[in-house]
Amino acid sequence: MIFMFHILFISLVPKVSEASPSSIQAQIDAAEAGDTIEIQAGSYEENITINKPLQIIGQGDVSILGIDAAPVITMEASNSSISNLHIKQHITAPDIPALSVTSHENNIENIQIETIHGYGIHLDHAHKNNIKNVSIEGSQDTAIIERQHGINLWKSDDNQIIHTDITHVFDGVYL
Repeated sequence: MIFMFHILFISLVPKVSEASPSSIQAQIDAAEAGDTIEIQAGSYEENITINKPLQIIGQGDVSILGIDAAPVITMEASNSSISNLHIKQHITAPDIPALSVTSHENNIENIQIETIHGYGIHLDHAHKNNIKNVSIEGSQDTAIIERQHGINLWKSDDNQIIHTDITHVFDGVYL
């Protein structure tokens, strides 16, 4: 009986994996729905897509610099969370967010975002997401008319934005 409980317990507990410095996306691809990925301190140069329910947690100082003309992080899966990350969108292409959310009931917490021309966070048909303790900073060197919104809510409702600082953008929150 104890052996059967042990097997059942092990199979129901989500795995925790640590992202190697080489690729966060490889860890996402290898993870199963419900897993937790702990990203070790360091700088990562990649764009990532979360396409299954996961928890992604930065351990220490974790920076992700986007390298393509795409969002640095795209959250396609509902019931996911990201926390303790520094997201840098330094490409000069306009209209590209640092963080794109097209899913529901996600938690976005303790995130720093730097962007030059794009949105900080773009929610598109995204509902019941929680955004808490987020800092979004646009570029002071970019003309105001060329800046985008800190948070852009497009056909999205029931989202909570709590304790969030937004500076040097066109509009803080655009509804």
